Amino acid sequence: MKTLFINILIFLVLVLAFDTISFWLLPARYVSQLKEYRRDSRPEVAGRNRYPRHYFVKHPQRGFDIGTNRQAYHWVEGVTYPIWSNSIGCFDRE
Repeated sequence: MKTLFINILIFLVLVLAFDTISFWLLPARYVSQLKEYRRDSRPEVAGRNRYPRHYFVKHPQRGFDIGTNRQAYHWVEGVTYPIWSNSIGCFDRE
C-alpha cells in the first residue's frame, strides 16, 4: 500500500511539473489554438498589434466597421479584456 501511494504521488508531481513547464514554455502558435488554457499577454491581433483579428469587416464607405455578432479580446497596457458586437454590429448588448 505504501509503495502504491508513493507511485501515485510521484506520478501526480510529474504531471503537475509537466503542466507547469508547458504552461510557460508552450509557443504562442500553439497557445492560440488553446485559448482557455492560457491567455497570452498579446492576443491574436491584426495590423500593428492594436486591433483584434476578425473583429472588423470591410465597409464600402468607411473602409472598415465592426462585424456583426463578433467576439474577440483586446489588449491595452498588459490588460486583456473581452470585446463583442451585437447583431447590428454595435459594441453593445442586444
